[in-house]
Formats: sequence, C-alpha cells, structure tokens
Amino acid sequence: MLDISSASPVPGKTQSIFTLIELLVVIAIIAILAAMLLPALQQAKARGQNIKCLNNFGQIDKANSLYMDDNKGHLNPYKNNLETWNGATYWGKSLNPYVGYTGTSYIGCADKSKTTMQITSRHPLLCPTRELNNPEVKGTLYAVGINVMFSGYSSTKCYSHNSSFSTPSRSVHAGEARMNGGDGYIGPEGARRLAFPHNNPNPEDQQSAEALPAGPGSANFVFLDAHAAAVKRDKVPLAIRLGSQASYQQTFWSFSKKHATWGSICKVVDTW
Repeated sequence: MLDISSASPVPGKTQSIFTLIELLVVIAIIAILAAMLLPALQQAKARGQNIKCLNNFGQIDKANSLYMDDNKGHLNPYKNNLETWNGATYWGKSLNPYVGYTGTSYIGCADKSKTTMQITSRHPLLCPTRELNNPEVKGTLYAVGINVMFSGYSSTKCYSHNSSFSTPSRSVHAGEARMNGGDGYIGPEGARRLAFPHNNPNPEDQQSAEALPAGPGSANFVFLDAHAAAVKRDKVPLAIRLGSQASYQQTFWSFSKKHATWGSICKVVDTW
C-alpha cells in the first residue's frame, strides 16, 4: 500500500505560506496597532501646530518691539487716526512691514470672499490651528486682536508709551480673537471677542458668538515685555466671570494705574 505521509511534493507546485485565517489575524493586528497609534500621531500633529502658532505670536511680538523702536517707545495704536475711521491705518497692518509682509491681510489674519466664501488672502503668521471654514465667518477674519486698552476707544485718547508699563510681563498687548466677533481687538468685556482654540475639543465653542466663561481651551497672547505665552481660559480675567470693574483692574488688561478702569486712577491688581 502507498504511504501517503512519505509522499514527496508534486514538482512545480509550492505550499501556501499563510492560510486565510492567519492572513486575517495579521490584518486585524495591523488594524489594532494603527488604531492605537493614530491618536498619538494626531496629538503630536496638534502639539506641533500649537508650537508653530506660539512661534508666530513671537514674531508679532518682535514686530511690535521694532515698531516701538521706530516710534520713540510708543505702542502701535488700534488706528493711527483717532479722529476719523476713513484713511486710518489699523494696528494689524502697521506691523506688517516689520515681518516683511506686503500683502493685504492684517497681521496673523486672513480674508474670505463674501460671495464665493473662498479664502482670498492668508497672512503667513496666521495660526495653523484656526478654523476658517465656518460659513458665518467672511470678509476679514480677525484671528488676532489688540488689547482694547491701547485702542482709540479708550477714554485716554493717547498713544501708549512704554514708560507707562507698570507690569509688562503680566500685561497683554494682543491675543487670539474670535474671527466672527470683532474688529481686531480684544478685552474683558464681551467674551465674543476672545477665542480659546487650543486644546479645545469643542469646535462649536471655538466658532460660536460667545466664548464660555469657563471650560477647556487656551489662547496665545503677546505680552508687553516682548514674550508670547499660552494662557488657559480659566486664567484669563473675563468680565463674564469676574464682573466688569474687577476684570479691567487686572494687570492682564491694564498696563498702568491710569488705564486701570478706562482712564480713572485706581489700584491695579495682579491676581490672574
């Protein structure tokens, strides 16, 4: 009788390396590993974008320092003509020459067509994590805003000088603004002007008309001592949480006693 177990393989034919079940097991393992690694890769990408955004704010800070050097220590105002809106140069464009930008966008901002809803201009210092697809946002996308205490809206009606900085490392010059909420300035009143887009899992909060008084998220700010830093939402003194008077007296918004409450003389507190 023929011994089948001792039979030699048929010449010209190869034996299968993997069975179908083994192949499916390998595919399943690869899928599990990919699912485990994907969140880590996404987090690494987000961290990289946040770092780039903070670096961009550092460039805005350097531009402001160069502007002050050229203007006898004066900060660039919200607009360079306090008497009229027509023909005034706004702060977001007065800094552009100091970063070598000759385009039409405000520094750190973008422009979207009101008809086609397409991005027509994007400043190279625009934070890469900012969401530009919100259909409610069109025209000039003010992703960066100046502290309202330096603007022409202030009752002091003057251009701020660095000699008035009492706490430059604790006082904000500019920060991330809600693109659908304003005209390129931020402040403690009206949370609609501030954005907290980083480490924020809720995109609706980033795009909605009002910023939440508490919760996740952080924003990048430029300080008067020429440094940029990320500040968590809960640390930013907002009127919606502290009250109008208390929020304006914080050194975060007020850089001198004179500017502590819209031009009045009072004590500035540093508790933020």
